[in-house]
Amino acid sequence: MSDQQLADLAMLVSRVLPPLPCDAVSPRLIDPARLDGVSVQRRDGDRFVVRWGDLAPEQGSDIELHVTRAEAVYVISGRITGLAEGTARLVSITELRRRKQRRGVPRAIVEDLIVISRDGDVDAELVDVSSTGVSFVLDRPLPVDEPVRTLLNFCGTVVPALATVRQVKRISEGRYRIGCAFAEISDEHRYLLGRFAAENPIERRGQTNAPTLRDRLRRTPDSGQHTG
Repeated sequence: MSDQQLADLAMLVSRVLPPLPCDAVSPRLIDPARLDGVSVQRRDGDRFVVRWGDLAPEQGSDIELHVTRAEAVYVISGRITGLAEGTARLVSITELRRRKQRRGVPRAIVEDLIVISRDGDVDAELVDVSSTGVSFVLDRPLPVDEPVRTLLNFCGTVVPALATVRQVKRISEGRYRIGCAFAEISDEHRYLLGRFAAENPIERRGQTNAPTLRDRLRRTPDSGQHTG
């Protein structure tokens, strides 16, 4: 790749990145399901200084950086062409892609539990997840615009977040569906939820009323033997 092409790609990446330093995630080449949180520190000529955690790639490695802005995910491909201080690396950009956006952020049904922290911790029934928020069923309504702390145990990963209540809907006696938008969540966890939702999207809006964990337990053939 010519010097001019490297310069042009570096300029394009500068335009899509948020103000530096900024956070990104980098899938591991030997295990793409695992993500490393990284920090794009600064631009250095036609390259970028990117800092990894404990496990930084070796010189000559091909890497990807995923940066989320609003509802778009930018996939930045590059190669480690130099070493900087500590776990920082110099990255030459080889490709920039913007993922095709759907009409709205994709969501996925997830039947699990979520811990809600507001006036104490309480378990709720998780309904769906996306890169921008979660929905769950609770035995009480929550005020709209109220901030709540959430804790998901999602696919073996603990995902803490601060969310804001955006929608409250009564679905039955003593059961309310709460829709929340993330206010604070790490880029690594946002990408994890967004990727899962993109791979397992809800095809129709109506499917969001799918059975929850409690509904499935009620339908278990032997469940009647445990009722009081």
